[in-house]
Amino acid sequence: MVRKNHSKRSSPKSEKIAETPQMSPQTRKELTAILCVFLAIVIVLAYAGLAGAVGRVIDSALAGLFGINKYLVPAVILGIGGHVAMPEKFGFRWPTRLGVALFILSWGAFLNVAMFPSRDGLLT
Repeated sequence: MVRKNHSKRSSPKSEKIAETPQMSPQTRKELTAILCVFLAIVIVLAYAGLAGAVGRVIDSALAGLFGINKYLVPAVILGIGGHVAMPEKFGFRWPTRLGVALFILSWGAFLNVAMFPSRDGLLT
């Protein structure tokens, strides 16, 4: 009786183990920046009433979340996209980030006082 050699040789099929494709960090940054620009455009179209039913939902959701500050959301998203795409050009240190956050938070209060002075009782 002849014994067959059943040594474990790797066949070409078993050598090709399914690996998940990895994206390079630069590609991931660029896709994030493109997504931010796309999202900002959709939000601006929603404000203009040109984005259909989805635009009405986006507009009402942002109005509920941010109030009058909803008009700053596209600018903030574009800023985030620019920072992600080119951090060396648009590098923000912590004091700058804090200043932008405080500006955004105070902008709504300023607009409220400027637009509705008789309701607040502060400006008559």
